[in-house]
Amino acid sequence: MAIINRGSCVGVLYRASSGASCRNGYCVHNGRLVGGVINATSNTLNVTTSIDTTNLQSYYGILLSHLAVDSSTGQVTQQYLYFRRNQIQMVRVTPYTGYNDPNCQRANHYNIPNIIYPGECVGIRYRSGNEWRISNGRYLYWTGQINHCIFDERPQSTNRQFLRQLWYSHWILDPNNERNIVPRKASRGRGAPGGETRVYVFKNMIPSNGQTVLVKAASPVNSPSRPYRIVYQS
Repeated sequence: MAIINRGSCVGVLYRASSGASCRNGYCVHNGRLVGGVINATSNTLNVTTSIDTTNLQSYYGILLSHLAVDSSTGQVTQQYLYFRRNQIQMVRVTPYTGYNDPNCQRANHYNIPNIIYPGECVGIRYRSGNEWRISNGRYLYWTGQINHCIFDERPQSTNRQFLRQLWYSHWILDPNNERNIVPRKASRGRGAPGGETRVYVFKNMIPSNGQTVLVKAASPVNSPSRPYRIVYQS
């Protein structure tokens, strides 16, 4: 039995005909685990507070918190993606240890929106060419002239002025086998391989018990969103 708790940063390998990170009918999404759906009505989803990755077929599906961006306007949207059980192939915790700066201590302060702590699940929005893009993953640290742990995005902060690379870990399709996912350490910023500009970080939020949120199917990508009340069950 391999248990992943609600709020963990994860990667989901699933079957779909198309998507942003797909190959030969296999796709990967990164985000923050909400839980496993065990019952659904027209307006309510009953969701577990953890999932057993060795028994994924016991759930109707998996709910994932994920951040998306409008490529033209840069508007960031908090999404809640639903993966049906016949789509799900694998769910894995996004690694931190081994990718992090050992001088940085993990912390979770999702109630503080503008200060990003190592280990938190985030969406990193950036400008690439003439469009906005976003990468979901697990924040590690940022680099100016030296490495720094906490990334402060408050208006009075000068962190962004000195930012060269913002590092995160995430899951990608295995280059040698699309039926598998592998972890990867990556960075965004003017010092990164892509030379991205205007880097901003957003925290990936999960619903509180009883909260109504918009839920959409992970596939197809243009699926409409519908309001559901999220009720957690142990």
